[in-house]
Amino acid sequence: STRSLPDYNTPVDTAKIKLSRPKPVKRKPARGDWQGLKDLRARLAAEGSLVDDTLNDMKNDKDFQLTAKKLRESGQRKLTLEEKQRRRRCLEELGAPEFTEHLLQQAGCDGTRFATEVLQLNIGLYCNQACNHCHVESSPRRHEAMSSDV
Repeated sequence: STRSLPDYNTPVDTAKIKLSRPKPVKRKPARGDWQGLKDLRARLAAEGSLVDDTLNDMKNDKDFQLTAKKLRESGQRKLTLEEKQRRRRCLEELGAPEFTEHLLQQAGCDGTRFATEVLQLNIGLYCNQACNHCHVESSPRRHEAMSSDV
């Protein structure tokens, strides 16, 4: 049986919406020119860092630990044909359309490629946070970085 997905589009009567001016934000005074990595350790010691807090959170988060354990056990391998078929069947049971069909339905796009307008370059995987939704799996424990030669 095919389940229909809910309609997430909601009608909004813009004539009834009254916008107010945003209140001014109190900003910290500028500390001068951007320093980059110059004296980073000294600045972090003086200003504090979220890295230690994030590492502790990762250590104490049971879901994170379970996921990390499963990843260590299975490694980052490609899906087998059987796994791909199982996932596809699950999506079919939910009534999820094929990707190109979804693009056509939702955006009127047939999958035709256009010229690149934006290029995002991730130069490293180190981050002071470890978000579950991160597409490059950055965290305080990741230290891989692009060489300066590039």
